[in-house]
Amino acid sequence: MEKVQVTLDLPKESFELAEGIKKLALSLKEHMKDGFQPITDVPAVVMENLNSMGAALAGIDKIKEEKDEAMASVIKAFALAGADIAEAFLKKAEEPQA
Repeated sequence: MEKVQVTLDLPKESFELAEGIKKLALSLKEHMKDGFQPITDVPAVVMENLNSMGAALAGIDKIKEEKDEAMASVIKAFALAGADIAEAFLKKAEEPQA
């Protein structure tokens, strides 16, 4: 398959929030490997990731402005993160069962 490299200009706040959400989802997936206990693991993972998302959450109000200026770019920021999340979870589903 041939590929083309593309450079995107994405809105800062949307990209940071999307990346934070991706990090949270991938962290939850990682915790699922070793006896995941939702009642105890989810709060710990969420708090761990919320602490690192401080800047993204602080700018969340600016996302509406970004949407008003460049809706497609906001969508692309979240789509890229969503694609990475889907790929990570689908890889697990495709791995052979032992």
